[in-house]
Amino acid sequence: MSGPAHPVERQRHARRLILYPGVLRCRDAQIDCETVDLSASGAKIRLLEPYECSSPVTLSFDIGSFEGDVVWQNDEFVGIQFKDDPKQVAKKIEKYFLRAQSPGESREHVRTIVMWAARALFTDDEIPCIVLNISGEGAKVRLDRPRDHLSPMTLRIDRIGDLPGRMIWQEGAMVGIGFDEAPEVVFRRIQPVLSPS
Repeated sequence: MSGPAHPVERQRHARRLILYPGVLRCRDAQIDCETVDLSASGAKIRLLEPYECSSPVTLSFDIGSFEGDVVWQNDEFVGIQFKDDPKQVAKKIEKYFLRAQSPGESREHVRTIVMWAARALFTDDEIPCIVLNISGEGAKVRLDRPRDHLSPMTLRIDRIGDLPGRMIWQEGAMVGIGFDEAPEVVFRRIQPVLSPS
């Protein structure tokens, strides 16, 4: 199935820009992919290897598994329309994004969903990563490759600089970071980037 390079957006539901790794199941194949935006009615995904998809498909990633139909595809991306009731999908998405980032973690500072390229600096390694959300207290990032253990680290973000901290939880390549500096100090550093003048 082919489609325009920039398909016309027909969805009636608000979309979230995200970047979560997952798997697309199509016929007997399982293709690694990244979900790059998401709504209650469907998703846009990037395939990590060429594959001609056909309906039905199942998309599985951090938020859950969703059955759907392929509505368009080009050389890099696939558009999927979910079969589930959009109201039920919206509840699942909302529950995920409002959940605590790890069991027992308090969130006194509101996190902002972002998609920033960064680097995670460890004493023995340096790993490219994507910052998925951030606050004065910490951040959730997706590493290019998982770490074997929790450890102190520094998150280096262009236009902000180095934010020293520590890994406080890990689920595969997803990592929760707690910053060492006081939340109000970190917030003053990140606020101009979040709300540029």
